[in-house]
Amino acid sequence: MTRSPQDSGLTGRCCLCSRSRILQSTMTPTDDSNTFDTVTCSGLAVSHSPDLDGGGPRTWPHFIQTVRRHVGEQVNHAFEWCAGPGYIGFALLGAGLCNKLTLADINPVAVAACRRTIEQNGLADRVTVYLSNNLADIPDSERWDLVIGDPPHFREALPRHIERGFELRSVDPDWSIHREFFRTLTPHLNPGARVLISESRVAGNYDDLFTHMMTEAGLELVEPIWELPEMRRYCLLGKWGG
Repeated sequence: MTRSPQDSGLTGRCCLCSRSRILQSTMTPTDDSNTFDTVTCSGLAVSHSPDLDGGGPRTWPHFIQTVRRHVGEQVNHAFEWCAGPGYIGFALLGAGLCNKLTLADINPVAVAACRRTIEQNGLADRVTVYLSNNLADIPDSERWDLVIGDPPHFREALPRHIERGFELRSVDPDWSIHREFFRTLTPHLNPGARVLISESRVAGNYDDLFTHMMTEAGLELVEPIWELPEMRRYCLLGKWGG
């Protein structure tokens, strides 16, 4: 069922408390690079592990195609929201679609994986990663020309998420993470920036709610521009006029 734009949400503080609880209960932070495997994304060896995989290894080629079709030329600075190990962001960088890249995630293991990828590929002068609850810990000086994201797609935890330890990468409590993201995003956007977000219909149809969040933030909405029926995913594109 499609939710109305007035669908209620949690506050940013509740979001932080909920995410912190999930972090503490489902994951043991580590900086041990020996725990990571690698997967190739646009020619770059990206460090990751199965418990960090939220779908990026399967969706990054679609992001590449979409950026080429709807953005075209290389942008200067791209940002990946809810980056995990940065599959999509590193793929854009490897494909020559951005000059600089910023990544952010709340999971310290994902941030450690990103740092290992940066080190292993000699990208310290082009890539920055932040341990951040949504955008809260990202410096005001960060400004982006392209924002991409493959965020959590369930508004509440299902038994399988809890049993398998998938809560952190799968659950956005009552869409509070989405709300906070769009509420705080635009000060980080350069004029003409594009915002490209992958969403899912696996847990229901929330198209109207997500498009409302995007337009309420001041973004000009472009219709959903690709769909993956086998994964029940689609992509929203917004443009910031500045």
